[in-house]
Amino acid sequence: MTYHMSRVVNWMQNQNIAHYPTPILRQLDLSPWAEFVILQLQILTDGDRLANLVQWFSMMGSLIGVSLIAKQLEANTSGQVLSSIVCITIPMGILQASSTQNDYVVAFWLVCFAYNVLLAINRRVEIRTALELGASLGLAVLTKTTAYLYAFPFCIVLAVGLLHQFHWKAWKPSLSIAVPFFLINIGFWWRNLALFNSPFGVTCKQVNCTNKLLTLPGFISNLVRNIALHLATPYQPLNDAMEGAIIWLHQAMGLNIADPRTTFLEEKFQIPIGSKTIPLLLHEDISGNLIHLLLILGSLFLCFRYAKLRTSLRIYYLIALLGTLICFCLLLTWQPWASRLHLPFFVLFSPFIGTLFVQAFSPKLIHYFLVTTLALSAMPYLLFNASRPLALSKHFTILTSETILVADRFSQYFASRPDLKESYIEAGSFISSQKCSEIGLYIGGNSWEYPFWVLAKMPPLSFSRKPIRFQHVKTDNASAVSIASQPSRQFVPCAVISLETKPNLVIEVPVFQTAKTKGLYYKRVQTFGSLQIYQEQKI
Repeated sequence: MTYHMSRVVNWMQNQNIAHYPTPILRQLDLSPWAEFVILQLQILTDGDRLANLVQWFSMMGSLIGVSLIAKQLEANTSGQVLSSIVCITIPMGILQASSTQNDYVVAFWLVCFAYNVLLAINRRVEIRTALELGASLGLAVLTKTTAYLYAFPFCIVLAVGLLHQFHWKAWKPSLSIAVPFFLINIGFWWRNLALFNSPFGVTCKQVNCTNKLLTLPGFISNLVRNIALHLATPYQPLNDAMEGAIIWLHQAMGLNIADPRTTFLEEKFQIPIGSKTIPLLLHEDISGNLIHLLLILGSLFLCFRYAKLRTSLRIYYLIALLGTLICFCLLLTWQPWASRLHLPFFVLFSPFIGTLFVQAFSPKLIHYFLVTTLALSAMPYLLFNASRPLALSKHFTILTSETILVADRFSQYFASRPDLKESYIEAGSFISSQKCSEIGLYIGGNSWEYPFWVLAKMPPLSFSRKPIRFQHVKTDNASAVSIASQPSRQFVPCAVISLETKPNLVIEVPVFQTAKTKGLYYKRVQTFGSLQIYQEQKI
């Protein structure tokens, strides 16, 4: 609602993917590949009904990929099947697979990259494998910035393999890998560099997402708190006890648990729950993967306990996996929503779990028990998604009062914020009554923008003689710089929608006329809940 879908409709309106004026800089400088695909589907179908299929198909591709990785790790058919079952039952994966987030998309490309790394180590690198390595790495990075952290340890393992195979001639396959990687990303990097003077943009700097305490206590703090995001249970006293133990550990290390050097926007630490009475909130922003965390710990125990399970390729793969964990906890600040960022880690660990558990426990009865446990544990996440439930239950925190089987489509946009729905509808009706087709948006960096665009395609706004056009008029940031490729210089809004609550606010909208700039002034004329409508007034 804030940036994933909003950037798509802005690109559609502008008819290009150049950066545009917006207060929500995440729409510009965060990696866009998943939204590029949504953009194609949106244009072809003239709607967003297929938008969540990008994540869903990424999940399906990941199931195939983890099976192939397990095969490279010398798993038999049972090990490959179990690897896919471990992957498909990851709670965060189930919740995200029906969303328009991008963590499963980046997980899919990282799976492709990891598989090709194993191929490169297992046999001599050919040009096809090198190009696939570069393409999968490039697409992962173009999907989400966290791909840098997840891919870096695999790149180290790959470099070791290439040096072992080619010695001083390793530059040749390395070049074949680098070319598609850079070609895929150069356009996006260039747009960021031109506007923000950095290929990575400015969002991360603004919200302090990088860890400033590069010490052992700082690393332990982030490691423990990231693990804690997957520890929520239905039993609240146990949650409280674990939370208290983690707070005590920080006190023993002499650290503030909300240290601004290690914590995203100094967010309060807690094990993510719905409420004290109904702890389980099954939501794609915060849900953990407790059973899969235990399976990871179990696979590590099996690997170090039984020598027969340790092959050289499995050790390489495990080193890369643990390297991703170290990079993540060492370089990024902790945030309460980081469990969604952990999804690629759990997906990549699935083939390791499946391979070792099948080989370590030969009786089929144990395999059936594990599969049954995983399937049963996955059912609540499939049925009781907090914002898109298939069923309602008093045992889980549900954010909406209707299931997706009966709720109307527009209500589903507001499933996580039902209090906003009527305000948006009333504002749309008022603007329609004014026969207004050019609308300014005066909103903040975390506002729900996309529903405005949805309203533009619904009655009564959809009956306007002219197509509805939106543009941000509050852009006190780098994006306010005029961008030649945008047709926005002659934009004169007949109304401005604001989420600001300042009394007596007057909004100035600059209008460019040849070489001169004329300022138009807008005053509040209507209020609908949290939304205010402004129209031009003579001052």
